Parts: sequence; structure tokens; C-alpha cells
Amino acid sequence: SLIDIPRVMKILNAQLIRAIVRRQSHLDGKTKAADAMSSDVTEMRALADLFNGTGDLAKKHRITSWNDPTAVGAHLRKLHHLDCSNEEAAFTVLMSALHSAYAEMDFLAKNMNAKVTEEAHIWRIEGIAEYYAYSLTGLPYPTDDE
Repeated sequence: SLIDIPRVMKILNAQLIRAIVRRQSHLDGKTKAADAMSSDVTEMRALADLFNGTGDLAKKHRITSWNDPTAVGAHLRKLHHLDCSNEEAAFTVLMSALHSAYAEMDFLAKNMNAKVTEEAHIWRIEGIAEYYAYSLTGLPYPTDDE
């Protein structure tokens, strides 16, 4: 179900990797920026619909009462201090995750001459997926004290 941290992490991680690979393709001159960005936004919208319990992807997962904008959306708005509707909260948070992945990609390229998809750096995307998985499931993020 979509309240299972490992499952949600896997879904987010796969989506973020697809976006990073697509963006790298654009930076390498193989695809147009508009095409890459449009695909990223479209896929993040579909993922947001999934976490809201709607859309085509929802047919492939066990949807619970949590996967409703009145639950997950309200939680995300409160947790992240979002100024948007409950219906848009999951999309807003997922776009933030995408921005974080892009930032890691840019940091590595500029400061370490490396790619985030390299084995030595993929943990960065996994960490982003983990953080946002906890947000999307409503579970508290573990701390060193726990």
C-alpha cells in the first residue's frame, strides 16, 4: 500500500532517477528542454494523483483512506507550510522533491565533476526519496534519537 515506506521510497526513487536521466539527456543535447520538463511535470502530476488516490496509477496500488486529499493533502500542507489546496499539496511536494534532485545533480556537476546517477552518488537521490516518502505516508521522519 501507499503507506509503506519502502514501497513509496522505491516509487519516488525510480521517478527521480527517470527525471535525472532525462535532464542529463537534455544537458547532453539529446532532447529539448521543453520536452524533458514537460515529461517531468506530467509524471509528477500522475504520481500526485496516485498519492491522492486517483488516476491510472492508482489502479495498480492498494489505496487507503490516507490516499485522499483531505488526509494526505491536509497533512502535507501542515507539515511543509504550503499555501495551496489539499488537492495540490502532493503535487507541490513532489515538485519540491524533483527540485531537490536537480539541485543535487547540479551540485555534483559543478563541484565534483560527477553525475548523481553514478554508483558513488546515487545515495543522494535515495535520501531525497526517503525524506519525501515519510512526508507522503504521514509517518514521522526518524531522528538519531530514535
